[in-house]
Amino acid sequence: RSAAWHRLPRLSQFRPRSLASSSCPDSPVFRPRLLSGIQPTGVPHLGNYLGAVSHWVRLTRQDGADRPWSPPSLFCVVDLHALTACPEPAKLRQLTLETAASLIACGLLDSPGVRLFCQSQVAGHTELQWLLSAICPISKLQHLPNWREKPYNNAAIFTYPLLQTADILLYRATHVPVGEDQLMHVELSRELAARFNTRYNCSMFPLPEPLLPCGAAAVAARVRSLRDPTKKMSKSDPTAASRIGLADSDDEIWTKLRSAVTDSTPGVSYDPEQRPGLANLIDLLAALTDCPPAEVLVRHGPVENKLALKRLLADSLLERLRPIRRRIAELLAPPDGPAEVARLLRQGREAAEAEAAATIAEVRRLTGLPPL
Repeated sequence: RSAAWHRLPRLSQFRPRSLASSSCPDSPVFRPRLLSGIQPTGVPHLGNYLGAVSHWVRLTRQDGADRPWSPPSLFCVVDLHALTACPEPAKLRQLTLETAASLIACGLLDSPGVRLFCQSQVAGHTELQWLLSAICPISKLQHLPNWREKPYNNAAIFTYPLLQTADILLYRATHVPVGEDQLMHVELSRELAARFNTRYNCSMFPLPEPLLPCGAAAVAARVRSLRDPTKKMSKSDPTAASRIGLADSDDEIWTKLRSAVTDSTPGVSYDPEQRPGLANLIDLLAALTDCPPAEVLVRHGPVENKLALKRLLADSLLERLRPIRRRIAELLAPPDGPAEVARLLRQGREAAEAEAAATIAEVRRLTGLPPL
């Protein structure tokens, strides 16, 4: 049976994913720590919220003895990663503010011991990335497909996974909530943690466990475009009607839902293969009501037609998003809103820097570098 902190009490929405491990039976037990990051893309859309942010909030809301994480639980806006796309400076600053404000509005910082910060404000991320690059074979990065799929031709795209590994190991995080598409990067962090521990004959880093969505969270993680259910909901889609933003007005939300693609088959039934557009709407309702998709139509009584389903979904969405939308507007309204966001980010940076400084000091000692 695994150590107690691996049992993850009451975290039924996520499951640890077993990856190949080089740890030995007498490996030290690290304090459980939760860490994840998000790109500064502005106010999240519904897919971001249901597939990631709302479940970060759920993970941090464990009470008393049931809380498995050692404080602080850390979440960062990964603005250094955003530089791979060469954004305009003013645009990056605004998107970072909007992303941070949205996370706060969603309740991420409502639980004690949770901190939010900007990656670029903690220098240890890039220092540890460089130190890890000295023990990472080039072939490891070459085998990762992401850099081939990006349109940007720069070295940062190639070394992106190294910085992601540094993000995790800098805080000796034990658990990282991610989607399936990020599994290979968490596996790289495990491999480099084990490689560092072996190279320097130490127990410096834990082997991080990815936390994959399951249950209702897994349903939420596969939110599809409202205009093309064969694609994920995405900000890169040029059609604004394909996605619902957390700051969308009531009218915008209803307009987008009313025009959402379904099919010409009469009635309402859940069949992701034959009726993907309709299944996407049912998945959304299931995620919002924490109910299995196959049962959601029964729970909400007879849903006679597609328009009735869309109205039911709109009611659930508006109930969930209205308070978030109001709080986002407050946090983006100058001067007090941005000042409050900056204060909370500064508080998070101070907590992150304290953890990072301890890691960097020990890594420098182990590698033979002089102390700072």
